[in-house]
Amino acid sequence: MLLVLSEVLSPFLPWKVSAFKDDPDGPAPVCCFGIEADPLWMADAPGAGNLGLGLLQRGERTRLDKLQERFQRLRAAPSPDVGEAMSIPLGPSGRPQGYLIVYTGSDRTFSREDERFFSLLEQVLSPRLQALKLVLDLAAANERLEVKVMERTADLQQAMRQLEELDQLKRAFLNNVSHEMRTPLTSIRSYADVLRRHPQKRIEKGDEYLSIIQDETAKLEGLISDLLTYTKIKEPPRGENSDLLAVLDEVVKGLTPQAEAKQLKLQVQRASEVLFYDMNKEDSTILFKHVVDNAIKFSPEGVKVKIYLLHDNKKVVFAVRDYGPGFPKDQRERLLEPIEPGKPAVPSFKNPGLGMGLFLVKEVLSKYGGSIAIENMEPGSNVLVELPKH
Repeated sequence: MLLVLSEVLSPFLPWKVSAFKDDPDGPAPVCCFGIEADPLWMADAPGAGNLGLGLLQRGERTRLDKLQERFQRLRAAPSPDVGEAMSIPLGPSGRPQGYLIVYTGSDRTFSREDERFFSLLEQVLSPRLQALKLVLDLAAANERLEVKVMERTADLQQAMRQLEELDQLKRAFLNNVSHEMRTPLTSIRSYADVLRRHPQKRIEKGDEYLSIIQDETAKLEGLISDLLTYTKIKEPPRGENSDLLAVLDEVVKGLTPQAEAKQLKLQVQRASEVLFYDMNKEDSTILFKHVVDNAIKFSPEGVKVKIYLLHDNKKVVFAVRDYGPGFPKDQRERLLEPIEPGKPAVPSFKNPGLGMGLFLVKEVLSKYGGSIAIENMEPGSNVLVELPKH
């Protein structure tokens, strides 16, 4: 708009016109007509600063006469061919949005008609310039809104993809649990049916069949426990603190009979006596129990299972080192996911009860921004868990 105004005014010779816009840092030149550059803006007046800036910062219509004498007195260079200057602020009172500086030739001055014209120009154009600024601000706001909408849409699409992945993972978990439940249920039903329909078998095979039923019942209880554990894991964190060392001691104590049955020694190394962390006790119990339980299951008799719970200012480190057969490299990532029907199970690890353990551990860690890594140590393996401190 300032550019259009300058073009309209420039034919009124001998006027020369400069237009300025109001930036956050102050007035800035936009264009000139009838002159190559604004004389006051370009004048170099030692000790007086920028003459054009000083004129515009007054914020009101101001007339400067006898410019040649002023330039000579201030020893400003260069001395332009102008006689008088009139600054015209445009926009709300006290908050100009733009400025015009109109110059006469060196042999002419502003008349009363000129000043009345500039007063009328200011009154007419200021509200229009303000309206134009509102339109431009609205257009900019709409553009920013469109960008925000696009960004939010992209975020929502990403969230939807993550929800779909989580839903697939949940379905895989539930499918796997239901699939695994069929085996012990079938065994229990079959052996119970044999004992019911063939009384003679109760004497010949009673103890053997009842032992199988007992073992299969224990497996079924474990699967149901995994299912209930998964339900608890899916609950959001409650913002509770738990003493991780105390929880680990409880877990180790509970698994000690299982370790002693294989003549294993559970060796715990800790960095302190107390370690509070922003994690529900149920989640920390699931985390420790499944990792240590797997190490016990896959360790040969008579060895140590080393357990570490350390921390520094940035993270908590939980690691369990066993001396079993290790995890096949090509199956290592799949150990952290539920196995879907139709996919081959992990050789030699599924049947002993690895089951959902590490998958449940991974689900716990996802709630707290943690990570898990499985390393082969030859012999055995090391499961490394890291939890960030916030």
